[in-house]
This record gives sequence, structure tokens and C-alpha cells, in this order.
Amino acid sequence: GDTYGEREDAESLQDLKTQSLHIVFPTGKEFHFILDVSVGTTVSLELSNIKCVLDDNGCPYFENVLSKLQKNSRLSNLTLNNIEITWNSFFTILQLVWRTNIEYFSISNVKLQGYLDSRDFDYSDTSLKALSIH
Repeated sequence: GDTYGEREDAESLQDLKTQSLHIVFPTGKEFHFILDVSVGTTVSLELSNIKCVLDDNGCPYFENVLSKLQKNSRLSNLTLNNIEITWNSFFTILQLVWRTNIEYFSISNVKLQGYLDSRDFDYSDTSLKALSIH
């Protein structure tokens, strides 16, 4: 619903045991959710309706979610659907995922806003086998 993330316990998904997880966030809302996706049994994770455009310096809530992906050694597939972010946040997300165990990363229906600053990208140490951006 529209109020999701405002009153929920941050650890409510902690004991979830599933190989495939799809989380759909409310449409049209800025991403301000506390979510721990380090669920140890999840192999495939799909997140939909991510909007992070208020600040061109990053999207701390969503970047925090992605930084926890490194804790899940079983997660090999990540899909982001209906994502609206700034160019700078986009490259930060790519760099965060680049350093995880994820092998297949797909971004679909992405809307990029703002301007891209000059950025260095570390291409070393990745498990990625396929990257798809639509």
C-alpha cells in the first residue's frame, strides 16, 4: 500500500526462506524503504517500482539495500524493473552490483534523469556473466 515502509518492522522479512523473491513497491513514491535483502536462501531477487530522483548525489536508502547483497552468497540473479533514477545513482548501483556474487543482472524500463558527472569505474573482481539494460 501507499504507507508501506513507514511503520513496518525493518526485520520483518528476516526469516523468509525462498529461492525466488519479487518485491513490488508502490508506484510513484520516492524510495524510502528499509529492506534487508541479505536473505540467505534467495537465489533470484526482483525489485519493482524504484524511484530515486530527489537528490543527484545518490539514493542512500536504495544503495543501502544493494550494499547488503554482498552478504548473500547464494544470490545470483538480480532484476530491477520500472526504475527512475539519476545518472549518477545509476552508475553507483552498477558499481555496487559489480562487486557482488550476482551473475545475471537485468534492468528493465529504466528512466534516467539529470546529467552524468565524470566517474571512474572499477571493472575488476566481478562475478557478472550477463548484464542487460532495457
